[in-house]
Amino acid sequence: MNSYLKKYSLLAEHEQLLTSKLAHWPLGEVAGLKEMFGDDWDFIGTSGQKRNFGTQFKRAVKERAVEDFEWSGIKNAGRYDTYRRTK
Repeated sequence: MNSYLKKYSLLAEHEQLLTSKLAHWPLGEVAGLKEMFGDDWDFIGTSGQKRNFGTQFKRAVKERAVEDFEWSGIKNAGRYDTYRRTK
């Protein structure tokens, strides 16, 4: 992650937790943010804050502000975005 991330307010607010979770995610594994964060997902906040966090994370991945991850698709059961660690 880099200073460019500061434009994503919720990601910046939880940068330490996000950095830790992303660093420990297995290479090639596909999952949604709730799966990545596990029990720590509730620290993100309300359901609205979690939705906004997900929107910001997807945009950050697409704009390469979050490196080494790519958008994988939408999981039909539950309709949420999934990501894959690439490096």
